[in-house]
Amino acid sequence: MTKANKWVRRATLSVAAGGAAMMGAPSQSLADVLIHNDGFTANNQELPGGQSYGSNAGSDDANWTVSVGPWGIVGAPDIALFWDGEGGGSSGYGLDTYTNWDGRGNVVQLDSSSSGGTPDFSILFSPTASFAVNIRSFDLDAWAWTGSDETMDVDWWIEDNDSNVLASGQWSRGRAGGRDTISPDVVGGLGQELTLRFTRLSGLPSYLAIDNLTFAQTVPEPSSIVLLLTGLGALAMRRRKS
Repeated sequence: MTKANKWVRRATLSVAAGGAAMMGAPSQSLADVLIHNDGFTANNQELPGGQSYGSNAGSDDANWTVSVGPWGIVGAPDIALFWDGEGGGSSGYGLDTYTNWDGRGNVVQLDSSSSGGTPDFSILFSPTASFAVNIRSFDLDAWAWTGSDETMDVDWWIEDNDSNVLASGQWSRGRAGGRDTISPDVVGGLGQELTLRFTRLSGLPSYLAIDNLTFAQTVPEPSSIVLLLTGLGALAMRRRKS
């Protein structure tokens, strides 16, 4: 085997081990994790697993469902989650279990301590170095209410670990409450943390929830690996001629 061929072989092995992802090849989602919260059995309890709820989900659970991707990876075993909030909630960080929320099933309640201010909540997604996060969609839900608050207004956005905003919007519901699905479908860089953030601008402090959070672990597309290997081969030939 020539030195050039050995170099290409080492590059190929690197790709097989995730080297292509490290080199910034385009990515595809392997499998979804859908956090549906169906396993909750009581209201106003700490999330199962605490603030790491839903982390490294590589198999089905009472609270989430995973799918199998085309390369055989199940769910998102290389993505850790961290849930956080400001004030309120029996958990101490403003995120609680809630069953049959306003008749629409189980949810994670975004619970804050008062109606004043702008309570913030976030979910941090941290992939390992060879993978990226794809935040696909989530439901925001407001419980029906009476009182002086006319609307539930929530700013949401997704940012990377350099505070660059990758997607954003504002969600509103009137006193009748209800839910909507928001589908940003944002993909981060390889090994890059993404944070999904919420700020409640108006509305009662314990009347907001999130459900059906869907995200995925991504890897290089097979076509991208082929192109990468072709480029590596050409580079090796140039090195050999020189």
